[in-house]
Amino acid sequence: MPPTLNEKLTLGILHYHWRKGGVYTVVLNTLKALLSQEISKAIHVDLISCDAKQDTGVSLIHDLTAYAQQCSRLEFTTKQIAIPQLGYQDKPHFDRTSFVDEAETLRDSILRQITLNDSSLNNPYVLYAHNANLGKNPCLTYALKEIAVAFQENNHPAWILNQMHDFPEDHRPACWAALTHCTGRQDTTHAIEMMYPNHSRLRWATINSADKDKLELIGLPQSHLTVLPNSVESEIFKRPAVTSLSMQELKETEINIEKPKQLLLDRIDHFAKNNGFQFCQNRKIILSPVKMIRRKNIIESILYLLKLNEQKDQYQLIITLGANSPQDRDYCDSITQFVKEHQLPIVIGFGEKIGGFHAKINDGKIHSFGLLELFDISEFILTTSIQEGFGYVFHEPWLAGKMVLGRNIEMVTRDFRHEGLILDLYEQCLIPQDWIESQWSSLCKAYCEKIDLMRQEAGLDPWHEEKLSAQVESAKCVVLDQVRYVDFANCSSDLQFQIISKVIKAPESLNQVIYVDNELNKKPDWYLSHNSDMINSNIQAIKNKYGLASNADRFMKLLQASQQNINQPVKQNQINNRMIFEQSLSAENIRLLI
Repeated sequence: MPPTLNEKLTLGILHYHWRKGGVYTVVLNTLKALLSQEISKAIHVDLISCDAKQDTGVSLIHDLTAYAQQCSRLEFTTKQIAIPQLGYQDKPHFDRTSFVDEAETLRDSILRQITLNDSSLNNPYVLYAHNANLGKNPCLTYALKEIAVAFQENNHPAWILNQMHDFPEDHRPACWAALTHCTGRQDTTHAIEMMYPNHSRLRWATINSADKDKLELIGLPQSHLTVLPNSVESEIFKRPAVTSLSMQELKETEINIEKPKQLLLDRIDHFAKNNGFQFCQNRKIILSPVKMIRRKNIIESILYLLKLNEQKDQYQLIITLGANSPQDRDYCDSITQFVKEHQLPIVIGFGEKIGGFHAKINDGKIHSFGLLELFDISEFILTTSIQEGFGYVFHEPWLAGKMVLGRNIEMVTRDFRHEGLILDLYEQCLIPQDWIESQWSSLCKAYCEKIDLMRQEAGLDPWHEEKLSAQVESAKCVVLDQVRYVDFANCSSDLQFQIISKVIKAPESLNQVIYVDNELNKKPDWYLSHNSDMINSNIQAIKNKYGLASNADRFMKLLQASQQNINQPVKQNQINNRMIFEQSLSAENIRLLI
């Protein structure tokens, strides 16, 4: 029988910061999962970051404590450990000695402050680190390797779970440069050794099976790798959208508004008018609950809208959020300008006006609507993204009773399908190559230059010019019935705008746009023939496979399996991340929008 963890579970949750975002949500949901399932008599959490005692760290502790009081009888305690040196620090050091000295100081600071005293062989301390290999702080990457060594040398009943959400090898040259140049000179061997230590006290978790395959490919032992997908808090969908409530239900909840849906439409209308967007309350709404960043491939959603309106002009699109980074702000601004110039039925940025997931109600008044209300008033949810790690957009809308349509991302959705989700998404959005014939050679040249540059930054040998050109040409051209096509997502944003301008001027050309999945040429309005059975089936699959209970079960099985082998030696394979680079920098996987 495996040892049980029924006395006390002690976790150290470590990240650079606790600003709200993807990792914040993952950590919050993971701990909610453990609290809701009462997997031990007591849980203690060390919350470790550069800002653990600042507003967002305090907020995370507050949310967890409140949740524990609501749903759990176990003892829940926390300790906020703020270490300023854990923040983003990617500048090279003067030399290797100064780098190692600072990394070892960070190691000692973490070891000195974490709660190791309560750990035992039956309930070892688990230092659960998130994205520490990304290159945002190479000293942390090195320090974690040394902490694993210290756990073993000092016979601490403790181990590290290193969860990778992102890889520096996946189109993140600045992160890779920070790791390879952290000692003041380029040292790839040193970077790989500190990034991927093969140690008995260290385990690896990824959020999808494709990422797990990468770690196995570079030489890490399969026994030390696991998939821990992000959990989806399905319980928050139990509270209905206020826009869906009947008159009687509104009275029972003491909301002094007869038509909340109309109020929400009025607010969107007001926002649109004030910001120069076109919105019509009688049109059907498509929702893209995303930030307008390049990898979300937003311009393709405009093409999808035009195609959908080809036969009956009745749809409009709401894109919830703008962008933050300078590069993405330029991308967002160019789309906003284009939408306004062509007076397209699209509203951008209304998500800034909502107050979270649920509506905020005070004194019988709706002070702000939530994302759930936007789901409720929409026909379906649209995603055209070309890169995700996990992709909540493939889960949450179903729980709100809405279908998810758009582009497939095979590396993440293959896991969802394996777990029973029905995702009928298109693989490619094809436009005739002759639409861009005069710029086809320029497009291929841009890809060759990008691949050359990124291979150089990765320290890989360059490809022969003719060979690279042939590979790009083959990867970016699709031939159907002897007609040459290009996937819209493989175009640059400038080229995408030109294509959209063409179909606006000549709407009849839309019939040449082809949406292809593995079986058929999919029409954008295919969802109209589907019924609620598909939605209900996906709701059950998500709850069963990605809900908090499932997350807690996976996590506890990992802890129990790992503590049995805490001192078991691991085979010392030669670790080399070259294969990750070769995979991510192939002509098939490179896109100009990433």
